[in-house]
Amino acid sequence: MDWAAVSITIMDRTSREVTTIDGYENVVPPQQFSPGYSPSGLIYTPKKGAPGCSLGFGLTGGEASASAFNGDLTFWMTFTGSNGLEKMGLNGGGYAMQPLGNREAASISGEFAITINFVTSTFDLGIDLDVNVASFVNGTASVNMHASPNEWFIYIGSWEAPNPQNYEPWNDPKRNKLNVDLKIAQFNFNLYFMMGSNMPELPPLPGKIMSNMQTQGGGMMQDERSPAPDYNAQTPGFAFGAGFHQQLKFQALIFYANIEFFAGFDVVLKSYQAVPGCESIGINGWFAKGQAYAYLGIDAGLYLDTWFYEGEWPIVKISCSAVVEAQFTNPNYVKGQVHMNASILNGLVKVNKHVKFEAGEQMKCGDDFNPFGDLPIVSEVFPDQGDEVEVYDDVRIAFNYPKETFEVFNEEEPDEAPRYFYYAIQNISLKKGGTTIPLGENPIYSKDGYSAKWLVNNNEFLPELSSLKLHLEVRGYEAKPGPNPLLATEKYDKTFQTKKRPDYIPANQLLATNPVVRQRYFLKEDGFQGFVKTIGNKNWCYLFDKEEIGDPNVFDQSKTEYLVQFFETGSGKTIEVPCNCVNGEIRFIVPNDQLKKETIYRTRVIARLEYKPKSNVNMQGGQLNLGNTWQTGSKQVEILQGAHKVSRFLLADNAPKTFDHRLMKTAWFFRTSKYNSLSEKLATYTIDQSTYTTITTSHYIPRLRIKTANLWGEGEHEYEIKTKPGGGGIQLHKYENCRWRCSREVKL
Repeated sequence: MDWAAVSITIMDRTSREVTTIDGYENVVPPQQFSPGYSPSGLIYTPKKGAPGCSLGFGLTGGEASASAFNGDLTFWMTFTGSNGLEKMGLNGGGYAMQPLGNREAASISGEFAITINFVTSTFDLGIDLDVNVASFVNGTASVNMHASPNEWFIYIGSWEAPNPQNYEPWNDPKRNKLNVDLKIAQFNFNLYFMMGSNMPELPPLPGKIMSNMQTQGGGMMQDERSPAPDYNAQTPGFAFGAGFHQQLKFQALIFYANIEFFAGFDVVLKSYQAVPGCESIGINGWFAKGQAYAYLGIDAGLYLDTWFYEGEWPIVKISCSAVVEAQFTNPNYVKGQVHMNASILNGLVKVNKHVKFEAGEQMKCGDDFNPFGDLPIVSEVFPDQGDEVEVYDDVRIAFNYPKETFEVFNEEEPDEAPRYFYYAIQNISLKKGGTTIPLGENPIYSKDGYSAKWLVNNNEFLPELSSLKLHLEVRGYEAKPGPNPLLATEKYDKTFQTKKRPDYIPANQLLATNPVVRQRYFLKEDGFQGFVKTIGNKNWCYLFDKEEIGDPNVFDQSKTEYLVQFFETGSGKTIEVPCNCVNGEIRFIVPNDQLKKETIYRTRVIARLEYKPKSNVNMQGGQLNLGNTWQTGSKQVEILQGAHKVSRFLLADNAPKTFDHRLMKTAWFFRTSKYNSLSEKLATYTIDQSTYTTITTSHYIPRLRIKTANLWGEGEHEYEIKTKPGGGGIQLHKYENCRWRCSREVKL
């Protein structure tokens, strides 16, 4: 074997040059010894940044066989700041069946890395192998080894299920796979073998089997496999599994057929000797679980192209699933399910059959009282997998259990004292690619404590037109003296899409306004300061960015105005006042001096834009000539460029035109009172021959406090005024603690 270019690199090293001929006699050593001192005067001084060295060389199979194999090998070391050895490793890559000059296209290639960490006493080895032969055979394989004082494992492939509700073993990136693609047919073989100090449980069943095995009510089959005990104990063991997946698609003349078949199995053998209450199961604490599954789907029919029908006309649709679960030994347990769903002649004949059987006794470890085994902790996650959501949506989670610690009674032993349980959110994160989108640390729970939402930090929006990944992990515990036992762990991973950021505020995002939406009696003294507030205090102020709301090539930005319009119903008179946006809140001055009494007004917020015709504006239905005039006769011209893909129209002349763009999706209505102030309103009636003396507070919400004299007691007292349910009057509620009579109704 030939040795190719060899290079040695010394990093983070300083030296004092030796200038004498005789080598050592005239070298003046440093006055104080320092790390790396030697009599030669060559001084090694450690620096921050992991000093070290590396040695690299290449390997080939010889000039005559250069295409058989070639590769690289690198040896490296790093040192600690105290002049000790921290890490050492060996990295390399190999390429087979490919010339040295183009080895990236090798049919078989692989990489490996070995790292020894002397500080943490860990050893890691990783090998990745890729196969790509003749463009129709490809595969991947991996080997990972780890050893440390607390954990060890050897994985020849493994498994991961980011979306357990739709798990596809043949597409699992962690499994070792070999794929054969013959165009009309694809074959997939997958397998894994794992051993280590802490083995996971069985992987989820394939999603197609779960969706095919429907219950009598039509719902998806629940994963009824027996839950494993989880006491945070070390559970060493072995796990292995394999599977096969085949798809066949072809069309001949007017016939088509799609056939899918897959089958597989998984086995896990674990030691439960260290798990409390599990000492008696299995053989010396070793217990095995396994599952086997198979699925066959057939869709065949005719492809018709006639004057009365075009498309596929199914003749036969069959989906058949089978699942077997087993546990052994001591105790032994077997459970199986078979389901067939068939439709013949486009539904003329239908078959839906489900068979279920079980035998033996399920594994139980110690105390099996676990409320989280009956219902999952999380009942719903929003956004869900594949959802398309608005940028102003929040992350929302619904739970089957209350927020705080809850008690559970033993129905079989009602005299026993209740036991207490709780759940904790272990982790929640939102990412766009490799970038984390920060969420608020504290969720906002609903009043009943069964749901919560997370806001993006600083009330920001989600990034628009993006693919986001949500990860959630919750754990259930029993609250008891000492360490609280872990009873359940649930993980959820959802990928969803966001829509484009809107150029208006949707109606469902409106929180509060002044004047109030549908306010029946608006008093002028209810406030000159008008506002629009949105849910979650989202920062909608981007709507007041002139370039954001209108293309500067189409609109004259210097003429853009932001207004609140008050339309007087009946007369059609319009009052307009300017508005702006501050900290996400739209603010304006209510034109109280111009509002009529006992009148209904329709209110909306707009941006008024003025068109600026230019020769580079694309149009539909007309053209621009060199004189910059509209050549469309009496037709309207639709501008294709504008604010957020919204079409705008111009009359057929060269004069600038204005357009009112609504910044809110809907308008809101309110009605003015026949009085100007609350003082004027209350002066029209008395209560037990007493009248009000002072109004202590006043706000746009129709709930006020007043002081009265000689009303249900001597002296002045403070009350709240509330609108009587159903209208027709108001109610006075005593504000202080009252002894016997706390309210009285009066009419205007």
